[in-house]
Amino acid sequence: MNPFYAGAYDRRAGLKGITGDYKGAIRDFNMAIKINPQNPNLYYRRGGIKGELGNIKGMCLDLKKASSLDNQDAINLLLKLKPTGACQ
Repeated sequence: MNPFYAGAYDRRAGLKGITGDYKGAIRDFNMAIKINPQNPNLYYRRGGIKGELGNIKGMCLDLKKASSLDNQDAINLLLKLKPTGACQ
C-alpha cells in the first residue's frame, strides 16, 4: 500500500469498519486524515466509527469538522442530533 495515498487508507478503514475492527479503522482514518486533512468525508466516516465505539464526543467533533468542510451528510446528521443534545 502506498503510504502517501489517503484513498488506500480510507478504503481499508471502511473494510475494517465493516468487519468490526473499529480501532483499526480509526487508525487508518487517522492516517488518511494526516495525508489529506481537507477531505470532509474522512472526518464524517471516522465519526461514524467513533459513534459505533460509543465515543459520542469524538463523533461530534468529527461531524463538526466534516460540516465545517461542507460535508452535507455531516450537516444533516448534526441537525438531526441537535434536539437530542448529543452534539452541543
